[in-house]
This record gives sequence, C-alpha cells and structure tokens, in this order.
Amino acid sequence: MFSYRTRRFFGRLLRFLGILALVAAVLLACWMLWLQRYILYTPDGVRLDFNLPQSWGPGVEAKPLETLPSVDIQFGEITKPTDPNLEPPEMEKIAGYFVTLEELLADTQGILEKVQALPAGAALLLEVKDGWGDFFYSSSVGSASLEANIPALDAFFETVNSLDLHTIARVSALRDYAFGLSNTNCGLWHPGGYLWVDESHCYWLDPTKDGTLTYLIRITQELQNLGFDEVVFRDFYIPQSENIVFEADRNLALQEAAQRLVTACASGSFIVSFMVEGTSFQIPAENCRLYLQNVAAEDVAELSQSLGVADPAKQLLFFTDSGDTRYEESCVLRPLDMAY
Repeated sequence: MFSYRTRRFFGRLLRFLGILALVAAVLLACWMLWLQRYILYTPDGVRLDFNLPQSWGPGVEAKPLETLPSVDIQFGEITKPTDPNLEPPEMEKIAGYFVTLEELLADTQGILEKVQALPAGAALLLEVKDGWGDFFYSSSVGSASLEANIPALDAFFETVNSLDLHTIARVSALRDYAFGLSNTNCGLWHPGGYLWVDESHCYWLDPTKDGTLTYLIRITQELQNLGFDEVVFRDFYIPQSENIVFEADRNLALQEAAQRLVTACASGSFIVSFMVEGTSFQIPAENCRLYLQNVAAEDVAELSQSLGVADPAKQLLFFTDSGDTRYEESCVLRPLDMAY
C-alpha cells in the first residue's frame, strides 16, 4: 500500500505527463498542417521540398469523378468558315514567322504593326493556349488567362486574320493543367492513385479518351471560326515515364487520336498539324503538317527523306533562327524580328 505522499506524487506525475502529451499532440498537428505546403507531387511520386514558394499553398490530390456524363464526338457537326461546296485548294508550301507568347503579351500593339508590314501570303504562327489551360482570347471552351489583356488580344487576332496571311494557331494539346484537374477521367494517372504531373506540375491528358478529343475538336472549331487557316497541336505525345499508368500502345494511341482530329477538322482550306517529340510519329493525311524544331540545317534533307511523308516540301515545317537556305527545302518559320 502506497503512502498518501506517494499517491499524491504519482497523481501529479500523471497529470504532468497527460498535459505534456496533449501539448505534444497539438504541436504535432500544427507541424503537420504547416508541412502540407511543402508536399510536392512529381513524376516519381510524392516528396517534401522545403524550397517551394510560399504562395503555392498545400498540394491537391485529384480524385476520379464518381459519375461523368459520356461525351460523343460528332464529327459532322463542325461548321467550317469556308463554303463546303467549293473545291478545296491544294495545300501549299509556306514560309514566314512566329511570335512567342511572351513577345505578344509584352507589346501587342508593336507586334501588330510588324505583322501588318509583312508581305502578302506570308505565314504567321501565334500561341493561343498554353499548357496550364489558359486561353489568350475570349473562348467558350476554357478560361481566358487572368494575366493577359484579353480584349486587346481579341482585337489583335481579329485584325491579323483579316490580313492576307496564312495564320497558324498553336495550341498545347495533351498538356493541360486546368482541363486535367476538372476532368480527371481524361488525365494520365500515377500508380499511387493520383494524376501524374510533369516537372512543371502540369497534368497531361489521355489521347484515347473521347473527352480529350472532344475538347481539342471544340478548340479547333473555335479557331476556324476566328479565321485561322491552320492549327498546330504541340505537346502531342505521352511523356516517357514509368510512373504513368498507360497500358495501350502509345504510338498507336497517338496515331489514332491524330487521325480522328484530322477527320473531324481538316479540309483543303483548313490544316490540322502536329508538333511531337521524336521521329516515329506519322502524319495521318496529306492535308496536315509535321512541325520540327532543333534540327540542324545539314540534317534537313536526310530527315525529310526518312520521315516518309508524301510531300516533304509542303508537309514538313522547320522552326529556325538561322537564315540558312537549306531549311527552305520545306516549310519554314523564323522569329518575327528576322523579317526586319
């Protein structure tokens, strides 16, 4: 039997330990809440990065939607801005210039003045949608960028498409953070049960999903109605990562998706083109182009022969900041400043 003093001692000790445990639990909970801001989802899994910007906030784990209405792709319902009864013109070889998104946003009026001075028939490529899912015009398909002057860009695109130029709209296709987050069933998944993200924390879309293709077709339809002559889908590939759950044949999936997009949208008067990684991709029709970059001038002729396109002079397009005339064996785009 313990004495009265011993019982009091143990009672005080137990109360002290209880208070200490409660304080420790509160501190642990606070520490866990604070730690969430440093959770980083990467292509290789989840890790902690204490160098993340404070403005990012806690990570978001995307979950699949329990119910999602099925979306049918209506290939025949796209309204083309040209008269369907006219004989479609033959696709022509093009040469011209491209404008980066940064240049366009920094000086929209200055770019417009340079574009208006271009010779008739020149090609002009403009970025209209980025990998975050931001649109740089008033779109009914997705959200316009909050950092851009959309009314000024709307006026810019309207004026440019009224000129005698071959206008090309470049669209980030399978890399789209906003659409992937709101349509998780169309995204590429990590084995851990959440959407896979690239090094820039962007989601990528599955080209085999009807929802993905419907989304791209609606964008293309909108750009046709804005007056563009061509759309080029960049980021049209599936990233090479073992942490992506994708059991189908990747090359076949991309080829079939490209064929459906061309069937739905391309014609003799509107061109659907692709910008991919690697050289195994085959363009699905004669009225579309393959866009290539980082190709040395001395490799143009050999690469043009190896890609197996029907008409390399018209169906291959090279980006370059070089004046080397060997690029002009095919279609070519250079920075706008090289026009002056």
